[in-house]
Amino acid sequence: SSAASDVYKRQKYIFKDTTGEMIVEIDFELFAGRTVTPQNKVRLSGKVDKDFMESPKVDVKVLEIL
Repeated sequence: SSAASDVYKRQKYIFKDTTGEMIVEIDFELFAGRTVTPQNKVRLSGKVDKDFMESPKVDVKVLEIL
């Protein structure tokens, strides 16, 4: 697949809760047609990526709406 289509398929989001906020990357396919709003509680599972001089972010592998 091309780099342009990869960028379209993977988006960055900011998720917040009472403990703080975190940047997450979620592949378009993980939404499976579902809409997530700030009112939804979700469980995200994935891998933490920490690059030098950048804030940690999570590469999400599973998105559950609770």
